[in-house]
Amino acid sequence: KVKPDIYPYEFIVDGTRVMDPGNADFFPNENFKGSILEVPDDQPMAYSIQNVPHGNVEYVMYDSPSIGVTGRMCIYTPPGYDPKGDKKYPVFYCISGTTDTEEVYFKVGRANFILDNLIAAGKAEPMIVVFPNDQMVTRMHPKHTELAFPLMEEEYRKCIIPFIESKYNVIKNRHARAISGLSMGGRLSQYVGFRCLDLFANFGLLSSAIDIKETPALYDKDINDKIDYLFLGAGTHETGPMARHQKLHEELTQMNIKHEYYVGSNGAHDLVA
Repeated sequence: KVKPDIYPYEFIVDGTRVMDPGNADFFPNENFKGSILEVPDDQPMAYSIQNVPHGNVEYVMYDSPSIGVTGRMCIYTPPGYDPKGDKKYPVFYCISGTTDTEEVYFKVGRANFILDNLIAAGKAEPMIVVFPNDQMVTRMHPKHTELAFPLMEEEYRKCIIPFIESKYNVIKNRHARAISGLSMGGRLSQYVGFRCLDLFANFGLLSSAIDIKETPALYDKDINDKIDYLFLGAGTHETGPMARHQKLHEELTQMNIKHEYYVGSNGAHDLVA
């Protein structure tokens, strides 16, 4: 029996990987375009569409002098969001993995339905979620990390956050901002987040980590006073003594830096585990 989950798949035709032409659901990635198959369970999954109020996902274009082109992102606004209302919302900036586009978290990860369900159950505070396109430098570039990481920091500071805070009803302080991501997105979150402690107080590193020396702010003696929440986690089948996230967890523990560490699920290094 196939375990209920969301599975990417593709066909190989004459040696070429292609999507299923009869399936409209696909994996948005700049390197491949696989199709998606959902195997449902008898009970609703966390990402299932349920009979609850639903938020909205919109595609947004914005000016990005940092990269010299028009930037793209997807924005989730929670149920009941009124752009003309007085209510202000916290913002969660969520970065995708290597070569994934800004669509991946809701087309594959179903983040919008997960949030709808959590908010309806009272397990999550209504929030605005920003899914930026972080593929500013191709992963194949020999200097990808050297170029992309500082560029992403500049993009958040000068373009993304100012755009969001000029267009949406958001709380404009670091305690109401979180930055997180999977894989390369988690590495970018660590790099950007801990270089922008004036902007962020909440961090999530999923299946990822960079050398702690690349985030020197973590050596500050008062770093715990600057962190509201730091989550570090990964799948069961990608964790071991050599895993980057495991090493970072051990270093954070030795340095008495407060954080939550979680390893679980039957998955490994994948968005849909």
